Amino acid sequence: MSDGLHVTGGYGGTSARLEDLHRAAAALRQAADSLDQADEMLGVAQRATFTGDAFGAGASARAALDQVLRSPSSPARTAENLRRLARALVEAAGTYERAEGTVELAVRAFVGVTASNFGQSPWAPLVGLGATLMAPFAVEAGAVLGWARTGRRPELSDLVSSGAAETLLYGVGTFLRGLQPGVQRLVGAPVGPAVAPIGTLLPRRPLLVVPVFGSTRTLTGADVPASDGDAMRSVSAGYATPGAVEVTRLDHPDGSRSWLVAVPGTQEGSVGGPNPFDMQSNLELLAGQSAAASELTVAAMEQAGIEPGEPVMLAGHSQGGMTAMALAGSATVTARFAITHVLTAGSPVAGMSTQPGVQVLNVEHTTDAIPVLDGRANPDTRDRTTVRRDLSVADDPADRVARHSLLESHDVKLYGRTLDLVDAAADHDASIDAWEESVGSTVFGPQGTTAVVTRYAGIAGVEVPTLSPASR
Repeated sequence: MSDGLHVTGGYGGTSARLEDLHRAAAALRQAADSLDQADEMLGVAQRATFTGDAFGAGASARAALDQVLRSPSSPARTAENLRRLARALVEAAGTYERAEGTVELAVRAFVGVTASNFGQSPWAPLVGLGATLMAPFAVEAGAVLGWARTGRRPELSDLVSSGAAETLLYGVGTFLRGLQPGVQRLVGAPVGPAVAPIGTLLPRRPLLVVPVFGSTRTLTGADVPASDGDAMRSVSAGYATPGAVEVTRLDHPDGSRSWLVAVPGTQEGSVGGPNPFDMQSNLELLAGQSAAASELTVAAMEQAGIEPGEPVMLAGHSQGGMTAMALAGSATVTARFAITHVLTAGSPVAGMSTQPGVQVLNVEHTTDAIPVLDGRANPDTRDRTTVRRDLSVADDPADRVARHSLLESHDVKLYGRTLDLVDAAADHDASIDAWEESVGSTVFGPQGTTAVVTRYAGIAGVEVPTLSPASR
């Protein structure tokens, strides 16, 4: 695809195509069963010709039935051919499933088993210390080898784009899990379980959430969010107010409503501070635990007045994408809000899943280090599309330059431009087209839609005041 876009998963993804093969095989088997029943009924009819006028009309009927039953296209033979075709489809699907990513899976299995064994061995502390001390030398050695092979010195972004960083983090996460008590089984996304013990040690924080004074505004015409790129620009705008989520109510011409909830990423590198979008929320979200960032987002949705059944799209950048996925994966939250779509940009969400029926679009840059922090590639499923963009072949010179910097590759405004390209690619990819059609009709709505935008800020560590009965 043009401008460095590579699409996996979704309606046109491998998983969806394999599901189609299995469904086709099931339909063929069902048709074969129906033909068997037809063959049995024809046999009953043939035997009935020997009663009554067996040598007159019965003989004529037998001749006609014999021609059908003995034909190469008889129901019984056709049923046999359909079952043979069904078996071939299932075998082809199985072969593809076994072959898909065989080399990558083998490498990950070797790394995982080795790291797990070291982590659970008595020498684990020494191994961990040695690995820590040797890591800088290993990176430098890799750079020298890369220089010799390619004629240029590799950059840190090359470690990310090549997949080496993701595999390394998978090994680190598996090793850290091995340090935990008991026998630790290999898992596909070990980073979250590895940091889970840290998350349990972090103190829970009370949270005060209030509308930002003067933030409410009405949008009409071209200012109304109507695309994925617009949604990410709403996320970008939200960064202007620390610790805030931007909620947009979309009022459609037919009187129906939908909602866009824009969630920013990490804004503080500290733990336990007043800003909910801090490192503590990162650790808690990676560990699959409740975080101040997700509590703020839910509170904002409640205060905005989102009614049950009204479609909600959650859009997030970096930590905001993790927050969106966590909420869409919560049975409690999805029972309260009709979350239909999740859009993430530059987020490590491979190990996170959503409730059934939620459509997901994950967008990543191949040189952005943040999405690989969970040490796993995004799954390929029918309801989850991943678009990865190689900035080195971008048409925009500024975007090509951004690939050399891990920080610039993660920039939210750059992701907004990438999503504009994704929107434009709908005519060329089945998965993107299915996503665009779904989110366009369900969330963004037709022309004539207007919007009301309000920001809600959260302050962690502040007790929510309550009135005693005597003071009311």
